[in-house]
Amino acid sequence: MIPYEDEGELGPRPVHVPAGEWKTFVYRREELYEQVWAEPVRTVAQRYGVSDVAFAKMCRRLKVPLPGRGYWAKKQAGRPPRRPALPALPKNAETEVSHQRWVPISEEERKRIEEAHEKAHAERQRAKGLAEEEASRIRLALARLEEWRLARDLRDFVAEESLPAEPVVPAAPEVPHRLVAKASKLLHRKNVSKTERGGLVCCNRERCLDIQVSPERLDRALGLMDVLLKALDRLKYRVEITEVAQYDANYNRIGDKGVEPNATRVLVDEEWLSFGIVERLTMVEPTPPVGGPELERWKIYHPRRVYVPKGTLQLAITNSSISNRFVWEDSKQRRLEELLADFVARLPEAALAVKAQRAQAERCRLEAEERQRREYEAQSRRWKEEQRAKDFQALIERWRLARDCRAYVAEARRAALEAGCIIAPGSEMEKSLEWALRYADRVDPLSELRIDAVRHLHEQEEEAEGAEPAGESEE
Repeated sequence: MIPYEDEGELGPRPVHVPAGEWKTFVYRREELYEQVWAEPVRTVAQRYGVSDVAFAKMCRRLKVPLPGRGYWAKKQAGRPPRRPALPALPKNAETEVSHQRWVPISEEERKRIEEAHEKAHAERQRAKGLAEEEASRIRLALARLEEWRLARDLRDFVAEESLPAEPVVPAAPEVPHRLVAKASKLLHRKNVSKTERGGLVCCNRERCLDIQVSPERLDRALGLMDVLLKALDRLKYRVEITEVAQYDANYNRIGDKGVEPNATRVLVDEEWLSFGIVERLTMVEPTPPVGGPELERWKIYHPRRVYVPKGTLQLAITNSSISNRFVWEDSKQRRLEELLADFVARLPEAALAVKAQRAQAERCRLEAEERQRREYEAQSRRWKEEQRAKDFQALIERWRLARDCRAYVAEARRAALEAGCIIAPGSEMEKSLEWALRYADRVDPLSELRIDAVRHLHEQEEEAEGAEPAGESEE
């Protein structure tokens, strides 16, 4: 396993484990004398990293006597021969010798280095992960603080707003709102569209209020919408219904794709908030037949579950970014008629939430673009580095080819000279060798550099020659 250093822009870099090192071995005469008479020469030579023959030569160079043949066998038998004394050396004779030698690293040492680097790399990665986790906790805390500040500002804003009294839905409004009157005509038609699930009446092909309820609860939904729209008019809120979606022959939408088609929306603090009333659905199991062949057929072709209206009306702000946060519906404690005032009161809060969501989306978009830009720059640097390496390898190959061509020509001339042959000028051999030299000059990437160096040298010599007469005339 190859250990890795910390990751940089170009990814993790493998740690270089040296193949060996140069070591200096010092052979001292007295130490060698004690060592060779205490252990066999082969054992002592292994500690110095040399063969027993080379070690014996070094001992003879330093005039160190060595044990004779059979010495260690006699010593093991308890009858060791007498050890000769270390002879005296002439004056100015060397008593120690230093020798440098390349010692390859052992497999155990290599594993130890790799394990140390792996342990250090794992420790750095752990520290990096802890730092990222701490940064994530800080970002989360700041985000929660920002949400708390936004909620506080929204509550203060809603508390300062002057809201109308809680509206009460009349049983049959005498003068309905213009949008409610139009929606009533469209939704009470006999051929009105219905949803696939639950059979709720709706209007998708003409501009109409966003109402999807069962026919039994259509009048109640229209009454709720009438009271709501009149309350919005009293607060000077602008309400409109967007255009119905239109498509070309290829089923591509025509017009502004950023506007939701056929949506009922209100303008609050320069933010369009879409809203609508829909009836909740519940899923029920189909009732099986009583018995007989129909029951057996029903068991085989079991019909799927069906959705039926639940009778609960729901008023919601349908903007995709905040659709789950602003919902009002019938409950056992309060009916939807009692919640219309709260809907109107929370419109500024919903507008601020839309602004915050848009700002967050813009920040995410900018961060994604910046991240993509950094990744592209890093990838570009990697590509440039790879291309630079390929170009350099191509230069090296050309240089090697030129060098081999010149070496081939020189070797051919030398072989002909050794054989006593003379390569005649104009011969095919001479032409072939000359062509090889010209080809080497063409492919050699250093040819232009050599030519420029020679030209520069000639220019300097010409400048020096031109300066000498001027100096002599002055004298």
